[in-house]
Amino acid sequence: MLYNIARMKAVNVLLTGLIAFASLALAQPTGPKTYSESEPYIPLASPKKARLPLPNTALPPNAIFNSPIPVSVFDQNGNFVEGLKAENFTVIIGGRATPPRTVTFEPEPLKVAILIDRSPSGEAAERKMRDAALTVLNQFALVDEVMIATFDSRLNVLLDFSTDRKAQVKAINSSKMNSGTSIYDSIAGFLEKRMRRASGRKAVVLISDGFDTTSKAETFDSSLEKIERESVPIFPIWVDSVYADVPAAKIIAAGGVDPVEQRTVGRGYMAEIGRASGTRSMTDRQLHDLKPVKISIADELRRQYLLRVDPGTPGPRRTITIRIDKPGLTIVTRGSDPGA
Repeated sequence: MLYNIARMKAVNVLLTGLIAFASLALAQPTGPKTYSESEPYIPLASPKKARLPLPNTALPPNAIFNSPIPVSVFDQNGNFVEGLKAENFTVIIGGRATPPRTVTFEPEPLKVAILIDRSPSGEAAERKMRDAALTVLNQFALVDEVMIATFDSRLNVLLDFSTDRKAQVKAINSSKMNSGTSIYDSIAGFLEKRMRRASGRKAVVLISDGFDTTSKAETFDSSLEKIERESVPIFPIWVDSVYADVPAAKIIAAGGVDPVEQRTVGRGYMAEIGRASGTRSMTDRQLHDLKPVKISIADELRRQYLLRVDPGTPGPRRTITIRIDKPGLTIVTRGSDPGA
C-alpha cells in the first residue's frame, strides 16, 4: 500500500511539473528573457492528504537561514558560471524580493559524508555502488574530511570524519551487504545525529537505489520533510539495482518487488531528495561521465556562491527563488523555507 501511494505521488509530481511549466510559460511576457531563475520547491502532495502519521517524527528546528544559502550556477553547456556579484542576485522569499546581504565564496576544507546503500534491494548493484563511492571520494582533496557510512535496516558509521585516504578506501571496500532497507529512517537519523553536529562547509553524498522496505520511524513524506528543514545539501546518486537478466514475472513470483515499482519509487525519491535539499541528482553513469553537468560534486561545492539573506518574519511555508540578471543560466539551490 505504501509503495502504491509513493508510486502515485511520483507520477503526480511529473504532472504537477508539466502543469506548472505550462502556467509559467503563459505568464511570461513575450520577447527575450533578460534574467534566469531557480525553481521553487513544492512538496509532492498536501500534508493533510498524503502524510501518514507515525510515531517519532518530530521535526527539527528550521535551520535554513542559520547558514548561507549555497547557489550553483551553470551555463547552457553545463559549465560553472563564475564572476557574479551581489548586485547580480535577487532573492525572492514567499513573493518578497530582497537583495542578498552578502555573496561570498568559502573555499575552506569540506566535511563530506558518503552514505552507501548496503541493503538487499541494492544487491544487484553492489559493485556499482562501491565504484561510485570510490569515484566520489577521489574527487575530494586530501585536506577535506570525509566520513564513510552505510545503511541497511540500520545506519552504520564505518569511519568518522577523517583525512586518511587509505582508511577511507578501506572502509568503502570492507562494507558488506546486510538485511533490510531503511533509507527513510537512515537519512533522517543521519542528518539529526551526525551532520547537525558537524561544523563548517558540509554535505552528504547518498548512493542508493532509493527503495525502502523496512523503515519504522519515517515515511517517504516525513523523511523528505526533515531533509527540507536541514541546512545540509544532499547529492543523491541513483543506481539501478534491478536484475536486468531476470524477467519481472519471475521476480514477483519469488516474492520480490515489481521492478517497475522499484525503479519508479526509488528514482523518484532520490530526485526529491535533491529538490528538497537544493542540489542536483544524478545517476552513477552521469557521475562517471560528468554529463550533463561537467564539473564534479567536489568542484561544485568549492565554487558555489554563498548568499546570506534577511529571511523576514518567520511564518508558514514559503517558496524561495533565486533570480540572476542574466538569461540562459541554470540555477540549482534550495527552493523553500519550510516555516516555523
